[in-house]
Amino acid sequence: MQKRFRTLKKSFLAFTIVCAVTFLLLEIALRIYNPVLTSVRGTEIILPINKRLVWTIPAENDKLDSEVIHSRNILGFRGPNPPADWKNTTTVLAIGGSTTECAFLTDGKDWPSLLQGHLSNRLEKTWVNNAGFDGHSTFGHIRLLEQMIIGLKPDYTVFLIGVNDTGVDARRHFDESIEFEGQSFRNKIVSLSETLSTVQAIYRSLKAKQLGLGHQWQLDLEDAQSKTMSASEEDAVEKEALEALPDFETRVRRIISLTRDNGIEPIFVTQPALWGDVVDPSTGVSIGQLEFAGRTAALTWQILEKYNDVTRRIGKEASVPVIDLAKKMPKDSRYYYDWMHYTNEGAEIVATIIAEEFVPYVVSQHGVTKKN
Repeated sequence: MQKRFRTLKKSFLAFTIVCAVTFLLLEIALRIYNPVLTSVRGTEIILPINKRLVWTIPAENDKLDSEVIHSRNILGFRGPNPPADWKNTTTVLAIGGSTTECAFLTDGKDWPSLLQGHLSNRLEKTWVNNAGFDGHSTFGHIRLLEQMIIGLKPDYTVFLIGVNDTGVDARRHFDESIEFEGQSFRNKIVSLSETLSTVQAIYRSLKAKQLGLGHQWQLDLEDAQSKTMSASEEDAVEKEALEALPDFETRVRRIISLTRDNGIEPIFVTQPALWGDVVDPSTGVSIGQLEFAGRTAALTWQILEKYNDVTRRIGKEASVPVIDLAKKMPKDSRYYYDWMHYTNEGAEIVATIIAEEFVPYVVSQHGVTKKN
């Protein structure tokens, strides 16, 4: 018995050593090159400073460029480096999740970059950066404000918010380690390890796909499945999704206080999507009864609009400009490569709508100089 015990003990020790060495080698390798772009480590936002990625888009997607170049500047954002004459430049940060980051639109075609072009044509000295991070909700936006943006102090922050906050799973799946105060022991361990951070990022990505909030390479409306729901089923799904609404309101108000208390002007943008009880102009397909994440597209839009309504109401109460992109963005599949992410043409529409409201506001309310 003792001999068997010693053998088991040696085997366990050998297994432990192999695991430890493997983990150490993996840690070293991932610190040299990590193919997974992680945006959160523990409770810290990871800013991918001076990174450049190149992606090849699958051939079945005919709405995106076949090759996508995704670059980050010295701040870890998309767009030009900060201007030397910062104080005399109108500085703008676009903040949001994947629909702001536009990860699979090549440099210069994401809507914040296109917004830079619109503003440069109309205003003197402007600088716009894309501070969007795939999967982030208002939890992540608050942490980014606290960690980075308050210190940077841009003139304006444009928040495109809503979709990643919907439903009771929003915090658990997207920003489960983002906390307002302190860090858990688990988060401290994760924050120290490139390997654990990568596992965390992969886990979140899988959860996002499970919820239907990941990227789809090609949404074929004509081949999409229909979904039938009873009134009681719809009520149950909506009730669960709206349980997170009061907390979302609290976070939106916190964003306002964090920005304004630090001399930064917030601007909100409501979340558009292809969902809804509408007919797609490009394909002629009726979208409302199509299935999305176990429910209909019509119900999904109804839920998202409740979150947009909170943004609209709080903006009005706090005198924060709200650009109602959700109502102004056409529901047309030519502008989306899946239910919520924009094509190149869609990103141009987004930038145009935002610019049309942003420019008159900053000129009339803040005296920004308009070009002749």
